[in-house]
This record gives sequence, structure tokens and C-alpha cells, in this order.
Amino acid sequence: MGQREELLEQTIRLFEPLVERHGFRPPTVATVGRSTHLDYLSTELGVEIEFDWREFQAFVLLVRLEGGELPDGYYVANGRTVRKHLKEVFRKRAWAMVDWGSRQPSEEDIIGYLTDVRDMLLPRIRELLELGETLF
Repeated sequence: MGQREELLEQTIRLFEPLVERHGFRPPTVATVGRSTHLDYLSTELGVEIEFDWREFQAFVLLVRLEGGELPDGYYVANGRTVRKHLKEVFRKRAWAMVDWGSRQPSEEDIIGYLTDVRDMLLPRIRELLELGETLF
């Protein structure tokens, strides 16, 4: 198994509680160009983990779903914001968060970062689901 596949499998295991405890669908995995997206979809809100393989970074975003599915646009669709970085949402609400900065992480750093993100996301996920569209 290659490094990317192993990293994706580890990430899926890390975020299993979204499916097992919070009603999200199992993740879809899509690779386009030099990035791979893991998308966990609920009814109105999605959690997207994006891997940028060129920069070897991971980003976690919240996604406004359209009819329970991913929107057509990336940051904007039909004139509305549809994606926000999780850090931005936490910062706006003055919620505690881990900020790893913008350094180039190793594979171990990415798993550590995603573990930290999971640990700050899961206690807030019900609140985020309730806030729904108001997050955008």
C-alpha cells in the first residue's frame, strides 16, 4: 500500500465517529488532479477533508449541502458561500482550536493535525449541525 492510500485509510478511521455516532454517511473519496477529498455528508452539512498532495497538506472544511449532496461550486455556488475552512468557523465563534500554522508537515504531522482537528470537531458537531446554513 502506498503512502497516500495509508494516509487516507488512517484518516477514515480517525473520522469514523462522524458516521457511527453522528449520522453522517460513510465518506466518498474523490481524487482530482493533485488533491483528494474525503466527504462526509449529513442532511444539510458536510465535513470535507482535502489532501493537497503537491504541498502535502490537509485542510478541513465545512460544506453547505444542496439537497443533501455536494454543491457544484467550490467556495461559491449559485451566488452563495458553500465551503468554509473549519478554522475560520471556530475563530469566528471564538471556540478553542489548535492552530498548526502553515509549515510543511510530514505524514506523521498530518495525522497528528487531523487527530487534533477531530478532537476539537467532535464535541462541537451537534452544535454545528444545529447551526446549519447560518454557518455560511
